[in-house]
Amino acid sequence: MLAACAFAAAATLGAASASAEVTHPFLTSITEANGEPLVQPWGMAVDSSGNLLVADARKRLIDQFDATDSFTSWFPTGKLPAFFVRSVAVNDTTGVVYVGESGSEEVFVFKPKGGGEYELIQQFKIGGYVYVAVDNSNSARKGDVYVISAQELTKVHVYTPTAEGKLESKGSGTLTPPGAEFSLVNGDGWGAIAVDGSTGDVYLAEPPNEVVDKYGPDGKLIEQLHGTGTLAGSFEPLGIAFDEADGHVLVLDTAHEVVDEFSGTWEYEGQIKGTSESKPFTEARGVAVRNAAGPTQGEVFVSDGAHVEIFGPSGGGGTSESPLTVERTGTGSGTVTSSPTGIDCGETCSAEFEEGAEVTLSATPAAGSTFAGWSGACSGTGECKVTIAEAQQVKAEFALAPSFSVSLESIGEGSGTVTSAPAGIDCGSECSAEFSEGEKVTLTAAPASGSKFVEWSGEECAGSTEAACEFTVPSHAVAVKAEFGQSTTVPLRVVKYGQGTVVSSPSGIDCAGGCFTESAELEPGSVTLTETPAAGYEFAGWIGCKATAPTTCEVALSTPTEVMATFLKAGSEGKEGKQGPAGGEGKEGKTGSAGATGSTGTAGSPGVQGPAGAAGPKGADGATGPAGASGAAGAAGSIGPAGPIGPQGPAGVDGKVQLVKCTTVKQGNKKVQKCTTKLVSGPLTLKAAIASAHATLSRRGVVYAAGIARTTRGRLHLRLRSSRRLRAGAYTLTLVTGHGRSRRVRTESFELG
Repeated sequence: MLAACAFAAAATLGAASASAEVTHPFLTSITEANGEPLVQPWGMAVDSSGNLLVADARKRLIDQFDATDSFTSWFPTGKLPAFFVRSVAVNDTTGVVYVGESGSEEVFVFKPKGGGEYELIQQFKIGGYVYVAVDNSNSARKGDVYVISAQELTKVHVYTPTAEGKLESKGSGTLTPPGAEFSLVNGDGWGAIAVDGSTGDVYLAEPPNEVVDKYGPDGKLIEQLHGTGTLAGSFEPLGIAFDEADGHVLVLDTAHEVVDEFSGTWEYEGQIKGTSESKPFTEARGVAVRNAAGPTQGEVFVSDGAHVEIFGPSGGGGTSESPLTVERTGTGSGTVTSSPTGIDCGETCSAEFEEGAEVTLSATPAAGSTFAGWSGACSGTGECKVTIAEAQQVKAEFALAPSFSVSLESIGEGSGTVTSAPAGIDCGSECSAEFSEGEKVTLTAAPASGSKFVEWSGEECAGSTEAACEFTVPSHAVAVKAEFGQSTTVPLRVVKYGQGTVVSSPSGIDCAGGCFTESAELEPGSVTLTETPAAGYEFAGWIGCKATAPTTCEVALSTPTEVMATFLKAGSEGKEGKQGPAGGEGKEGKTGSAGATGSTGTAGSPGVQGPAGAAGPKGADGATGPAGASGAAGAAGSIGPAGPIGPQGPAGVDGKVQLVKCTTVKQGNKKVQKCTTKLVSGPLTLKAAIASAHATLSRRGVVYAAGIARTTRGRLHLRLRSSRRLRAGAYTLTLVTGHGRSRRVRTESFELG
């Protein structure tokens, strides 16, 4: 019902204005490209810069013409594989070009390379005659590609391209026909598809049905547009284009060889009849409008036979424009830009703006230059505001900035080099270079081997110890000194057991992953080491380094030093033991006998109603019987103390570990090792298969001793270097075996007696 209402509205409005005419004056024809005649121009597209792309169906090429309609280039160089190159569309944002090749039934995707050249990045198989269109609006489907396929007339698919512009999968939307399927074929021609760059509405021409289907960006049919209001009373649409300046829709009518023009509300506005009133088109196949800002905005292109006919903008009262030109003068250089956009000089130094509009010009000097001021339509050195009333010219003068010397001297007992950005200074002991006033200069000091950078001195960056010194060149010469001192380093070696990371501050040590030792030459002084356990590991402790925080330690580096960091694999919690059987309930004790009742007091003598005699004293309670042994409060009763604990099962056999501790003693004139042996016991299970391993003895995460463990005759012997005094208590023995990725860590706990 909605579509039917739309038909009636279109017919009524069209009939009311059937005599309306819009003059699009014939300007000229394009008859050749690169010196060769056009053969059969068909589909056309105009990009955001005003460049015209013409699909020559028989030459199998896409011809390009600039905003002045002059030929610039064609592509591809090897030509497309078959005839019937009927459709071309361009993405205004990325410049990617989509070509519908009906001979090979594919969409060819071309990516711009610059200078008018294109690279073929995809051949996307569709099937049947192929027509394409791109949504260049700001709708939700911006950049999407619509494709008509002769093999699937029940829908038009919408593709969302990749960032590069390739068609890989169908997007979420499709256009479905109002009836059973679209009716597109008309003789040797096909219906067209186009997207309004202002609204995102999609128009699909069905020539046999004499109708144009209008869809919203959401893919829903809005209405069907008929040609009942035209001078002929009907049309067979074969091409669609949009004049975004006034919102008009142009429909190529192949039955009457004219281009009908309608308003945005589908009111008939007039016709383009050909190169003259008496000469209508003979074989019109495509229509396009140049919407890019500039003197040729609003031009209409119609492909007719072997020509492309060009018609001027609509004569229906568009806004007049005037040019604004910028000339750069002076000995310096810089750029001038405009708001609104149009001038970027640099490259574009003239543009058309609507009369009455205010245009703001901004000047930006290049490095080494200054902006001296405006002349012509503006003056001064601030922003230039021009109200467009007629052709106007503005001059922007740029002058070279004065230059001053920056000199560099290296001092101190060390040596090194200093370089500058921008380039100019690259020296060891002494040098200088000229830089422009106001220019930012960065000096960077690089000490030689065995030297270190100390600090800067002089007017700029004085006292800074950073290697880079940045300053703005003043209006006088600058002298800077870079001091280098001699550098002495001390080796620091870190040995790591288990999985984790150790890094140093200052930098030099960075031992992670498969790193088990790391060495670095560092300046004498305080070095901080920081540990980070790997997943599934815990840090056990440092040897040779004083802990300063839970994860860090500090080395006072003055002589070659070795530090050991141990990471232990986190143990899993053991299973909970079985609960013993509940003890039986004790027997209830006997009830004690009641106490004796006290004697009754003597009654008072009778008399006149006098005061009552005092009550006799209460007799004492009888003694309470003893609590029964099995009563509720008895020793074995329900509320008495707990019953006796059952006998404990026999203890398991203790594992035995022989701990060997050796010290060096002096006997006479000789030094000998004296070793003591101590047995430690606990839930320790070790196998003689461990030939040797690295061992650490730790307690509560602190390593007390480290060394080598070996098995002899089934018994594990530990030879440990003790870093702390060993006392009785619970310890963890950690054994690390293997090398590289095959390293395995196992831990056992025991009591040291």
